[in-house]
Amino acid sequence: MCCDGLMGDMPRETATELAHPAWVTRLNLFGDAVGDPRHLITLNPDALLEVAATSTGLSDFAPDDGWEDGFRALVTHLDQAASLTVLGRLTARGELLRNLQTRLRLAAY
Repeated sequence: MCCDGLMGDMPRETATELAHPAWVTRLNLFGDAVGDPRHLITLNPDALLEVAATSTGLSDFAPDDGWEDGFRALVTHLDQAASLTVLGRLTARGELLRNLQTRLRLAAY
């Protein structure tokens, strides 16, 4: 209750009610134009693993401690069930790749 009264009587906006900048709206329209954002930005687990390995020049993701099952489940859910926009898919792909690259570098270290 530390924050009660800070906003007074102002209504709180939810993330779905926030206005997007024009560039975000235009970018996301590309997904609509091609029928589905999945046609523009792939979230294929195998492709992400390959890009991470190629981009770092490393291939050893370290001993399998079960991380890959969770990774594949997450990517499959994001790809098929999350209804991500073009920007959402692009952001998710970037974060997934960054994390895979970090894992590769830590394993090499």
